[in-house]
Amino acid sequence: MSRLELQRRGYEHEILDDDFRYRYVGRMESMDYIEDEVFQILNDYLQPDTKTHVDSAVKSILALLPENNPFSPKVWKVGEVVLQLAEQIPYHHPSQFKLARVMEELTTSPKFTIEIPEKNALYIRGQRFKDALRDWYKGPSEDEPQAWPNLNAFFAHEASTHIRPHHPDFAIWTLREAFEEPANPMHWQTSFPGMRNQQIIAAAQYILWDGQGLFKHALWRDSIEDTKDWEPGLDFFGDAAFSLKRWRLWKDGFRKAAAEDGGMSDECRKVSAKAATLMEALENDITVGSSDDESAWLNTFSRRQRSQALRVPADSDTCFWDGDIWQADVRPAFGTLIVRVSKCWHFDERWPRIHGLLQRQA
Repeated sequence: MSRLELQRRGYEHEILDDDFRYRYVGRMESMDYIEDEVFQILNDYLQPDTKTHVDSAVKSILALLPENNPFSPKVWKVGEVVLQLAEQIPYHHPSQFKLARVMEELTTSPKFTIEIPEKNALYIRGQRFKDALRDWYKGPSEDEPQAWPNLNAFFAHEASTHIRPHHPDFAIWTLREAFEEPANPMHWQTSFPGMRNQQIIAAAQYILWDGQGLFKHALWRDSIEDTKDWEPGLDFFGDAAFSLKRWRLWKDGFRKAAAEDGGMSDECRKVSAKAATLMEALENDITVGSSDDESAWLNTFSRRQRSQALRVPADSDTCFWDGDIWQADVRPAFGTLIVRVSKCWHFDERWPRIHGLLQRQA
């Protein structure tokens, strides 16, 4: 695998309508020492032939940061450098996962943890980094066509590491933009040639790298109560929930993109085909009915029953559910098996291999 050609980038700050925004200007001569050091550490760690282990990279970065000051600008700058690099690493490159891993380890440090002084102390892990993620979610770029797909690959890997609770905001927004909005938004001033390719390739990253985590939300509609930011696009006639109906709309969108002769790049068609195949595999191997009643029935299992199911042998009929492994059972009302999977593992520890489509890249 060839060496990654990564570059440092600087930002010029502007005040527009009282909002603090960024504009690319290439490398700035005034780039702070902390950014130079973090870049050098990560540039070495992310190379395919590196001898640097993740623990070593994490310790080197933490040594640059102040004690007991998670609000320090230096902590913010670490996140900035990470996201700059995420935009440059190809979305299919293993170093995207390596970059997410280093952030997973960094955010376990007290230097990244905010304590809210209350009677029952509340600790917020990596809050400055989480804030930076939202700031960088800006959409496709005509000038840098690979940046948006690459960045969303990192977001998907970051979600799978559980740096923050598995909240699929970025995934839903990106998939909504790709498949729930008009395909030819000529009335949008921001539309440009190749924009739809970027949208679809970016959306596919959440399926390819975090597909099973997302599918859990489709199985359990009430996993997250606050869905006000999940309002559907103009082409989806449904509510704001993460439902099987919505999952299947996205799957059909990938299928159509894969089969489209004109307007889509070869790269987009290939990525779309992979995403559609994986979505179909997840749905077939964790079989659920077309109605939402099935999810409601599954939710009737108690936490004790789920805990007992963890002791089921790996080669029995088992299925994933909310981070646990449940024993497959016969649904009383319909007399059908919930799921039949040859082997399952706890999702937080190892990825399942469903027909060889998911493979962990270390």
